[in-house]
Amino acid sequence: MIFNILITDDNLIHQISVKYCIEDFNYNPLIAFNGQEAINILETKPVDLIILDLQMPVMDGFEFLNWFKEHEEYASIPVIVYSGMADVDTVQEVLQYNVFGYYFKPITQTDQLLFSNSIKAALNYRKVNMELAQANKIIDNFINTKKKG
Repeated sequence: MIFNILITDDNLIHQISVKYCIEDFNYNPLIAFNGQEAINILETKPVDLIILDLQMPVMDGFEFLNWFKEHEEYASIPVIVYSGMADVDTVQEVLQYNVFGYYFKPITQTDQLLFSNSIKAALNYRKVNMELAQANKIIDNFINTKKKG
């Protein structure tokens, strides 16, 4: 299975460092330079994971998270925040959005394995959610067929 990973960051160097952390995964990178571009991608392409910066022009990560929270159709897509904002208040605020993880920029060599493992866990979470949704559709169809017959 090829996963679509949406990397949302206005800094090209940070986009490249994220790509380096996920190069061992079977993935298709989707790039957005701000939250509005991320929304445009979400509305037009399937996305399996969002890696999100907080400080971006046009629409920042907080605005994106507010929008994302209001759109239930994307609730099964995990979000990992990757930001230079390392203060406790920011981390606590972001964690209230039920993000899958929060990592500080830049990713150090020590953190790289942890970051990669979080991405792997988030993709497994997404895969299981997709399989459960498919199984629920099959069960619903079966029940509806039995009710009619």
